[in-house]
Amino acid sequence: MLGKYSIEVKNKQISFVITVKRSVTIIRGFSGTGKRVTRHLYREERKKMGEIRIPKTIPVEYRQKYADIAALVASFCENHLDEEYTKLCLQALQKLARKRSSPIAKGNNNMWAAGTVYAIAQNCYLVGKTTSRLIERPKYRITSEIVANAFGVSVGGMSEKSKTIREELKIAKDKEEWMSPELRNSDLRNLFMRIKRGRK
Repeated sequence: MLGKYSIEVKNKQISFVITVKRSVTIIRGFSGTGKRVTRHLYREERKKMGEIRIPKTIPVEYRQKYADIAALVASFCENHLDEEYTKLCLQALQKLARKRSSPIAKGNNNMWAAGTVYAIAQNCYLVGKTTSRLIERPKYRITSEIVANAFGVSVGGMSEKSKTIREELKIAKDKEEWMSPELRNSDLRNLFMRIKRGRK
């Protein structure tokens, strides 16, 4: 939660009101309602997923939105892909969040997460058919249905969001910053790129 929040702590004799002006998570409830257990379960889950770090370059107003979407992306990659793909997806999400009028400010978190993952998956040949002889078989194969179902969104809506993200960030298969490690390190692909550069 970002912004200002008033917290009241009281008993029968005295009452304190505290105004918090920073990013916090507040768990409300009476004594004995399980707040301590909830906090413990939350900490354990965060340990499993790995803490989502929010770059300082992301504007304050978008940091909570980024963190929420990033947690969804990281969870999917942990279950279906690996750490390298997590980094690629979060790299795309960070670039979106750093924009002056960030597009992630509006819209459903699950749709942004699905669109981000699918944009990277398309660019790294994880979905669809690979016919080029210059592309080695990807380490992972997923489908649009797997991604959409994981985030609870429609395939059509996810595809549109993916297209928006790829156009916004100029994600392309020949740009190294968006390549998967296995594609970036492919000997056949590197040879092709050297020949291509030599012709310019």
